[in-house]
Amino acid sequence: APEDLRPRVEATERPSLGSDLQDATRAYKQAVDVHNARVDEYNALADEIQRRNAWDDSEASVELRRGLGPAREAVESARGQAEMARARMESVRTKYR
Repeated sequence: APEDLRPRVEATERPSLGSDLQDATRAYKQAVDVHNARVDEYNALADEIQRRNAWDDSEASVELRRGLGPAREAVESARGQAEMARARMESVRTKYR
């Protein structure tokens, strides 16, 4: 039959806006919210150190300053998580273009 000689054309329908994109977008928003919360915690600690002028060697000052490192690490970790979530969301989004 002549139709057998025609090259096959695969259906390339765009998927409807699916739950995968909604999930990826939600995960990104949550990751950004966590990052912002960690930034707020870090800033609150830094503000408290400045407010108390906690640069001396007293136990209270040292204890406050000791929290800066872990707080900074928490910010960096949350930023990495948000960046990964954004990349995943962008990758899912390309399916719908």
